[in-house]
Amino acid sequence: MATRELKLVSADSHVVEAPDLWSRWMPAEFRDHPDTPRLVKDEEGGDAWQFGRNAKPAPLGIYTAAGKTPEQIRWTGVRYESTMPGFFQGGPRLKEQDADGVDAEVLFGSSRPMGLFLRHKDPDFHLAGFRAYNDWLLKDFCTADPGRLIGLGYIPGLGVEAAIRELRRVHALGAKGCVIQCWPSAKDQISPEDDPF
Repeated sequence: MATRELKLVSADSHVVEAPDLWSRWMPAEFRDHPDTPRLVKDEEGGDAWQFGRNAKPAPLGIYTAAGKTPEQIRWTGVRYESTMPGFFQGGPRLKEQDADGVDAEVLFGSSRPMGLFLRHKDPDFHLAGFRAYNDWLLKDFCTADPGRLIGLGYIPGLGVEAAIRELRRVHALGAKGCVIQCWPSAKDQISPEDDPF
C-alpha cells in the first residue's frame, strides 16, 4: 500500500457496530448467550440493538446522523441498508474520507455495547465482548487501509493484568491507541495499582 501524506486527520471519528459483529466475532460459546447484543427492530421498524436480555432497543438513529441534514436526522426508523456503509465497513469509509477531503481518522466505537460488557458479572463474557469488538474493528473494518483507518482498541475492566494483556493484543493487531472506560484496576479511583498499565 502506498504511503499517503496526511494533511487532514480527524482525531475524533466514530463507527457503528456492523450488523453481523456479534454473530460473527463473538466466540461460539457466547453467541447464544441471552445478554449477547441482538439486532432487533425499533418502534418504527428501524434497526436497533438490544444490549442485554432486559434492555430496551437502542435505535441506530442519531448514531448514523453524519452526512444528513438536520431535517433528515431521526432517532428511530433508521435501517442499516439506508445508512452510509462507511459507518460499519472500512472500504466505503475510505471513499467517504476521499469525498470529504479527509486523509485519515482516529476511530472510536459506541460505548453502548462496551457498557453492557463492562457491567456484566461474568468475567469470561465481559472479556469475550471486548475482544469480539476489537477483533471486528482491527481485523475487519480497519484492514481496508490501517494507515487511514486508525482503530482504537477497547480495554476491559477486569483488573490491570487483563487490561495489559488486551492492550498488548490490540497493539499487535494494529491499534495505535486504546479507549479505557474505567481505570485498568477497575477500582473507583485511580491508584498505584494502575501504574503498570
